[in-house]
Amino acid sequence: MLIGVILIVIISFLLNYSEFPLLYYIENGVNAVMVRATLAELQAETCLTFKEIPGTIETKSGIIFYKGNGCYSQLGKQGIKTWQIVSLGDECMRIQKIQHEILHALGFFHEHSRIDRNEHLYIFPKNIRRGYRDDSQL
Repeated sequence: MLIGVILIVIISFLLNYSEFPLLYYIENGVNAVMVRATLAELQAETCLTFKEIPGTIETKSGIIFYKGNGCYSQLGKQGIKTWQIVSLGDECMRIQKIQHEILHALGFFHEHSRIDRNEHLYIFPKNIRRGYRDDSQL
């Protein structure tokens, strides 16, 4: 089953992002040093490659980092030749938080949302804070 899940992730990723290095643009107001450090770590630890550009290009796709209200990104690329927006508010300025949102932008989902999660995890609903219970539903 795990091999099937891995294949789904790889196929989904390749359908979403087929041009490397992945282009990215950092808008004013975002801690560019922290974003670059995060991307450098991802690049060193994975097969992903990134290239910073000074602005978006209409005929290309990539990731835009902007200073929003909170830490979020949609899951996976949202269309052909589109720029995936990653919101990085002040509370997001940690490498782990930025990596988390980048991985969402690349199409990775939470471990507790995997289709095979019940084979590996037991969810204790009483331990989930109110307002977050829907996040644990499959």
